[in-house]
Amino acid sequence: MGMNGGPPMLLLALGAVVVIALFSMTIAFGVLWGQEKSKNADLAASMPPSQPTSPSNPTTSPPSTTLTECTTEACVTAAYSLYRSMNKNINPCDNFYEYACGNFSRNEPIPSDKTRWGVFDVLRRQLLRDLVASLQVPDVNALPSGAQANSTQKMQRYFHSCMDSDKIAEDSQNLTSLQNHFNEYSFHLEEWPASRPPVSADKDTLRTMIITARKYGNTLGVFPNGYSANISEPSQNIIEFDAGRFTLDRSTLLNDSKTREHQAYVTYMTDIAVLIKKRISPPEDLVDPIPVEAFREFFQDVLRFERRLANLTLAPEDRRNISALQHPHTFKNFTEYFQVKGNPLNIQAETWVEYFKTAWGDAAKDVTVDTVINVAEPNYYAGLTTALEEGTSAPLKYVFFYNYAGWKIIEPFVSRLDDEFRAIQLKFRRALYGTSTETPRAEICVDTLNDQFPNAIGHMYVSEFYDRKKNMELQEMIDYLMNAFREIIRTSDWMQQSTKDEALTKVDKITRRLGFDEYLMDDLRKLNEEHRNFIASNTFLENYASGRRFEVQLEGREFASRNNKTDWISGPAIVNAFYSPSRNSITFPAGILQAPFMGSDYPKYWNFAAIGTVIGHEITHGFDDRGSTRDGDGYYRNWWDPESRANYNQRAQGIINQYSNYSYMGVQLKGANNQGENIADNGGLRESYRGYKEYQRQQLGGAEEARLPGFADKTTDQMFFLSYAQVWCGDYRLAELELQVNRAHSPGRFRVIGPLHNSPEFAAAYNCPVGSYMNPPNKYGVW
Repeated sequence: MGMNGGPPMLLLALGAVVVIALFSMTIAFGVLWGQEKSKNADLAASMPPSQPTSPSNPTTSPPSTTLTECTTEACVTAAYSLYRSMNKNINPCDNFYEYACGNFSRNEPIPSDKTRWGVFDVLRRQLLRDLVASLQVPDVNALPSGAQANSTQKMQRYFHSCMDSDKIAEDSQNLTSLQNHFNEYSFHLEEWPASRPPVSADKDTLRTMIITARKYGNTLGVFPNGYSANISEPSQNIIEFDAGRFTLDRSTLLNDSKTREHQAYVTYMTDIAVLIKKRISPPEDLVDPIPVEAFREFFQDVLRFERRLANLTLAPEDRRNISALQHPHTFKNFTEYFQVKGNPLNIQAETWVEYFKTAWGDAAKDVTVDTVINVAEPNYYAGLTTALEEGTSAPLKYVFFYNYAGWKIIEPFVSRLDDEFRAIQLKFRRALYGTSTETPRAEICVDTLNDQFPNAIGHMYVSEFYDRKKNMELQEMIDYLMNAFREIIRTSDWMQQSTKDEALTKVDKITRRLGFDEYLMDDLRKLNEEHRNFIASNTFLENYASGRRFEVQLEGREFASRNNKTDWISGPAIVNAFYSPSRNSITFPAGILQAPFMGSDYPKYWNFAAIGTVIGHEITHGFDDRGSTRDGDGYYRNWWDPESRANYNQRAQGIINQYSNYSYMGVQLKGANNQGENIADNGGLRESYRGYKEYQRQQLGGAEEARLPGFADKTTDQMFFLSYAQVWCGDYRLAELELQVNRAHSPGRFRVIGPLHNSPEFAAAYNCPVGSYMNPPNKYGVW
């Protein structure tokens, strides 16, 4: 797919390829710059022709003078993408990330509403624009309504209700729609937050609130649950309870120095509560002033409660061991965790059965008090009731939890209300992350629909923006990378033959899901039937609540079905890729199979370096510290001989130590936490490079590919690594970076530097001396 929405000048210029080839690259990039209507026109207009080799621009050998220069639209676009990100003043052996990406943030600064921005986000932005164009209609009232509408028309009506800010503001004035929805929970806004027992705040009310919230996909943060594949029988699903998830990140909650962020959270909750009171009780109807300080004191209790709960949870690096998160219980013995000091939450085994039957309907018909579930962190649940008893100042704990649950029920709706509510949320985000503007409503709307209806939105996306022919090219690339990984296994000198055989068997059993589920294009009757029970209205909050209900019903159907290796685990309109340990499958949705990851008619080295490393990354996940504990059928089984496993652990420790020594903006990486992704990054690069070299040998007879315009001085290997690096260009706000190191992935710059530090092929391609920053003497890697 080419670039969208360009002026006729670009089409004329690219149509006259021969003419372009005769002009300098300054003109070619000037034309593209005009098409982009972007910033820094002087930079692009002054783009020099190919630079000669110099100490700051090393090359392994001069490219052959007989090589051609590719001047197709795709090649000019690819070259432009590289050029505007690079900082050619940097010696690539000093810091290849800065060389490849040093100007990216100059041309793509972090948007004022975002905490991070990179190449993935640029592609997501294009996906968003594509979907907005598909969802907009000239006259929403001309669409069929009710059951007569198909899935696309339902999405278009829902989208327009989300974009109708005037109607949302009107509906938000007295919060009638919100109150009507919350009545189902037995939760009444006029009684919240309560400083004394309101009529409705008793244990039965709490039970109703907890159960009904789950019906609409809300676990209140305190009881995160869902389903996962049974570790002992991966074709079957099991209900799983995890540790608490809160508004503030665990690391922020537990950091005593983050008092500004803690109090911003308290202020956020207080301001929302005050605004709700004003909306449902106009000043002339208020007998007493709004007790703002009493509200603040209650929300201080919320903060204290969540901090106590966070202290009961495991750190991310302590959750790497899968077996340590396996604790089977029946609902009967799970309930014992809540039998402390009178069970203030009134949770019995039968409560959980009703909880899931209400949420999942017939899909949970076989759930009983004797159903076996998994509790990932039992210590968290053992301490939950104690935290409720001891962590708050409220004398009546069920009243406190009524207020707490009320806040957690309200919170997801804040960004779906009018501008005054959103402004309060923005103030909170500014204090936490430094963002200064609200997320555009169109983005919120598309993301909401895509989260709730991934198949309906996915159908719209692939129908208009995905070329099925890409699947054939992707299949070929995967074959080359699979073979490269097989060869890595065969030639590894640290594994015994029996373990190699097991690993090769697992590789052979990896299944592939590419682009989209075929029925989204070929069986529209099935797609429309899937969405039959969702009736879109012109009122956004009604649609939003119905969409949450739809999500939960789908979750239930998935729980009740077998965990099939051929099932999709995401919709297609997403810029991401996945490996499923229980299915031993790799998934590449249509959203990521676009430029710059995979460009139609891009040079093969580019596609191998970009989407190819993503493919290799997902393959390697099957053999990272967690994936390596499962066999080719998804069973949790030790298929390693002791010596090979000891060698594996030693090699993995090398990766942990390497990444633990990286820091950026004063923030130290945590190699133990990131090890799975870092192992996959390193393996992915190695596989994609080897896969490309074999492709080059077989398909090109070892010949070099045509040069991109403006890069005639670069070898194919140099272009491979440059194309790889540009995938990870981007930057973070400091607050986001501090959170990122506690997540699974390393920051983007170290997804370039780390694997290249371990690549002799990269060092040879750029002629980096041993001991230079980009060619350290010690190399690490598992695969």
